[in-house]
Amino acid sequence: MVVTCVLLLAFLSTGMGQHCKPGVTENVATGCRNYYACVNGVGHLVTCEDVGKGFVYNSATKQCDDPHNVQPPCGQQKDCTGKGDRNYADKDNQCHSYYTCNRDTFFGHTICATCKSSIFSYNLRMPHLREQLLLIESKNMLLHYSSLVFDESLQTCNWPQNVLPPCGTKTTTT
Repeated sequence: MVVTCVLLLAFLSTGMGQHCKPGVTENVATGCRNYYACVNGVGHLVTCEDVGKGFVYNSATKQCDDPHNVQPPCGQQKDCTGKGDRNYADKDNQCHSYYTCNRDTFFGHTICATCKSSIFSYNLRMPHLREQLLLIESKNMLLHYSSLVFDESLQTCNWPQNVLPPCGTKTTTT
């Protein structure tokens, strides 16, 4: 199962996997910074930064937009001044996403995702592929973003029962 999820993600992250339903014209979200523009079931990846500097995907308009017009987490900017170079749980989003700071610069949100019963964190280090998944439907698989939370100590997404508060429900043992 884990291998299947990893292979599916690798396939999708290369841009080869199309998120478009046959014969349908629509924009399909793949994360905060990209979407697939589908025309008659054929899609191409649109990177919001190419549309406008700092733009993110707006799920209400189904296109790239200024972050000030977009609901969290995609439209939410974080202040990284004085923070270390690492990922931080987005507590404003119940820790279902995290954001990256590097050299006092905010690099955007990444949404934690689950693959059926297997865990993975779609945490790509390449800016043009960052934050790819919100909801992707595949032939035999449905990926959801709402189940996992970010574990700052491990720097990965995990089940809430495995993460200490405030993000998870794990209790410490003595």
